[in-house]
Amino acid sequence: MLSACLLLPTIYALKNGARGAFDWSLLKNAFNGSFLTTIEKYSIGTSSTIDGVALYCGSLPIVAVFASILSHKVTIRKKIVILTMTTIVLAIIYWIPFSLLFSLMKQVDSYWYRYSYVASFFLIFVAAEYFSNLHFDKEDLMDIIKGCFSFAAILILLYQFKNYITINQLKATLITVIITTFLLLLSISLKNSKLKKLVTVGLIFSVIFELGLNAKQLWLISTNPDISYYKGYVSHQQKQIDALKKYDSSNYRILQTSSRQKTKDNLTANYNEALAFNYWSPAGYVSNMNPKQLELLSLLGHRTEQERMSIVNSPVLASDSLLGVKYILSDYKINGLHKVRSIKRVNGKTVYKNPYYLPMAFTNPMNITANLNTWNTFEYTNSFYTELAGKKLNLYEPVRYTTRTNPNGTISYTLNSKNKKSLQLYGNIIWSQSNNGNQINVNNVYSTGYAKWLSPSLFYIPTGDGQQQVTINTNIQQSAITAQQFYSLNLQKLKKITRKIQQKSQNLSFKDGNIKGTIYSKENTYFYSTISVERGWTVKVNGKVIHPQVFAGTFMKLPIKAGNNKISMTYKTPYLGLGIIISILSIILIIIYLIVIKKCINKF
Repeated sequence: MLSACLLLPTIYALKNGARGAFDWSLLKNAFNGSFLTTIEKYSIGTSSTIDGVALYCGSLPIVAVFASILSHKVTIRKKIVILTMTTIVLAIIYWIPFSLLFSLMKQVDSYWYRYSYVASFFLIFVAAEYFSNLHFDKEDLMDIIKGCFSFAAILILLYQFKNYITINQLKATLITVIITTFLLLLSISLKNSKLKKLVTVGLIFSVIFELGLNAKQLWLISTNPDISYYKGYVSHQQKQIDALKKYDSSNYRILQTSSRQKTKDNLTANYNEALAFNYWSPAGYVSNMNPKQLELLSLLGHRTEQERMSIVNSPVLASDSLLGVKYILSDYKINGLHKVRSIKRVNGKTVYKNPYYLPMAFTNPMNITANLNTWNTFEYTNSFYTELAGKKLNLYEPVRYTTRTNPNGTISYTLNSKNKKSLQLYGNIIWSQSNNGNQINVNNVYSTGYAKWLSPSLFYIPTGDGQQQVTINTNIQQSAITAQQFYSLNLQKLKKITRKIQQKSQNLSFKDGNIKGTIYSKENTYFYSTISVERGWTVKVNGKVIHPQVFAGTFMKLPIKAGNNKISMTYKTPYLGLGIIISILSIILIIIYLIVIKKCINKF
C-alpha cells in the first residue's frame, strides 16, 4: 500500500506498452542454472549471468548464514525456516516458472535477475537475526569460525569444478572474508574497551573496503575507466543544445545522426540523449514503449527493434518533417538542409536546420486520417502528404538502379542520382535473415552495420556535388535479401506543401503536462497536433471537455468551429492520484497501528 503511488501508474504503463502481453511460450519446467553457482558467484567483482546470480553483499552476511545453519544454539525450527526460505529465494531465480513470474512473464536479458536484491536482502536479514542473538561466548566464536571456513572451503571446491570466477576473484574474496571474520572475532572477544573500539572501527573500514572493492570491479566491467571522454562529450553537447535553444526558443523536435557511444560499425543503443540533455526527439529507448508510436515510427522509416526502441541514425526528411523535427545534429552534410553557422560544431556534429518541418500544432481543413495501411515507408509518406494537400502528391519516386553480384556472393548497387540538388536519395534493403557481420557502405560517406541487431532499415544516401552515380556496397548475401527499394525525395514538392502547413501553425504554450492557447479560424476546420492520444490527457475546447480524434494511428485531431477557440490540454499520470491516496491511507493505518501497539504494551 505504501508503494501504491508508484506501483499503480507503473502497472498501467506496463500493461499498455508494446510488451504488455505475457510471453507464455517462455514458460517451461526447467532451471536456468545450478543453485551451487550462487556460492561460487558470491565473490568480489562477479556479475549475474543467465546461469548464475551474483548476490555479493559482503563477508559478514554469508559467514552469518553459514554460522546459523551450523550453530547448535539456533533451533531446528529456525534452521528449517532459513533453509526453506533459501530454497524459495533461489527458486525465484533459477526455476524458470518463478523467474518468469518475477520478470513479469517477459524475456529479460542483458541485465540478468534485476530483482536479485530480494535475495541479497534475505541474506542480510538472516545475518542480522543471527548477530542480534549472540551471547559472545566461546561457542558463538566457534560457530563464526566454522561459518567462515565452511564458506571458504565450499568456494574453493566449487572453483575447482566450475570456474565461474577468476583466480584473482577467488583470492580477493578469501582474503577479505578471513580478514573481516578475524576482526569480527577480535572485536567480540576483547575486554579492553579502548582496544575494542579501535578494532571495531577497523572492522567497519574492512567492510567498507570489501564492498568498495566489489563496486569498483563491477564499475570496470560495465564502463570504460577513462571517463574524461564522457565528461567532455556531456559538457560540449549540453552547451550545443543550450545554444540551439537560445537561438530558437519555439517548439520543435531534434534528431541526431550519432550519439556518445557507438559500436565499431556505427550502431548504437544510446537513444536517450534527449532525456539527458532536455530536448524533444523522435528517438528514445524504453523497455516497454507505446505500441502505436512504435508502429508509426517504423512506418515512417525508423525501424523498431524488439519493441523497445526506434533506430534513428540518419535523417528521413519527409518523415522527420511530419514529426516536427526542425533541427538535425549531423556528422555529415545533408542535402536540402541549412547549416546553422552561429552554433559551434561539437562532438563531430554540426547543427542543420530543416526548412521543411511541420509545426507541432496546426490547422487544416482536410479530414486527415493517415491510416497505417501499408508497410512501404515511401508509399505511406506519399499518401500522408496527399491527405495534407488534398490532392495527389508523389514526393517519393522510385529510382532506377543496377545490381552487381560479387564473386563472394555480396551485392553492389549503382543508382543514377540525376545530379539535382532538389532531390534526396534513400534506400531500403529488406532482409529475411540477420547476420552480425553484415555491413553497407553508403556512397563512401558513411558505413553502418546492416541487417542485424540495432541496424536501420531505411537509410539516407548522401550525394556529392556533380556526382552522377551513387554506389551502395553491401556484404549481405543474396540469399538473405528479399527486396530492394531506392527512392528519390523531391525537395521542391516537399517545400511547397510544408510552406502551406507552416502558415497554419498555431502558437500554443507548451509546458510539461500543460498546453493551452487560442485558435482563430474563419471556417470550420481541424486542429492537428503531433502529440499522442493517451489516457491522462484532459482536452477542452472553449471550456468543454472533448475526446480527441486520432490520425496517423496515434496523434491528436480536434474539430474546430469558425471563430475563436480556446484550447487547453492537461496531462495527469493515470492512477497517480489514486495511488497517492492509498499511500497516504497506508501511512495513517501504520501510525494508528503503532499507537495501538504502544498503548497495549503500556497497559500490560
